[in-house]
Parts: sequence; structure tokens; C-alpha cells
Amino acid sequence: MMIEVPVQVSANGVPLRLSVRAGSIRRAIEIVQARYPRGDIRVVFPIRPESFFSGKPGFRSERLALESSEVAA
Repeated sequence: MMIEVPVQVSANGVPLRLSVRAGSIRRAIEIVQARYPRGDIRVVFPIRPESFFSGKPGFRSERLALESSEVAA
């Protein structure tokens, strides 16, 4: 089962909000760290329960998608 979590990353002073699909919250952070190794990475809470569980059981495709480049302070 895959999950989808919102993540905020500040890279080079530019805040980005990403949607990450992975097998766990820890794995989602690892995916973002691989893409933005010097970024400040934080899971955005609260996580919406209707979007937390992503895909069908057995669906194992990880994904990193930009939600917004404008993050509210």
C-alpha cells in the first residue's frame, strides 16, 4: 500500500510544496532528500486522510509532484 504526503522543501531560498507517494513517510522524505539534498524538508501537517492512502493495494509506483511554488508563511 502506498501513501501520499504533502512535503514542504526550501531549496535555495525558494519554498516548494510537493506531493510525495511512497511506501512510508520515511521513504517519502528520502525521495525528497535525494532530489533536494541541501533543502530544508518538512512534512506538512495535518495530512488529509482522504489523500493519505494512495492507489490500489499492491500499487508500488513512487512519485514526486509539485503542488505549489507559493507556500503560505
